[in-house]
Amino acid sequence: MAIWLTENSKIIVQGMTGGEGTKHTRRMLASGA
Repeated sequence: MAIWLTENSKIIVQGMTGGEGTKHTRRMLASGA
């Protein structure tokens, strides 16, 4: 299954309170997501 995202896609991050979730969320925000 493929998931296609565009610059207008809305993303929900679930489980960002854990260490791994926080790390990836920060990286996504830093990249302009």
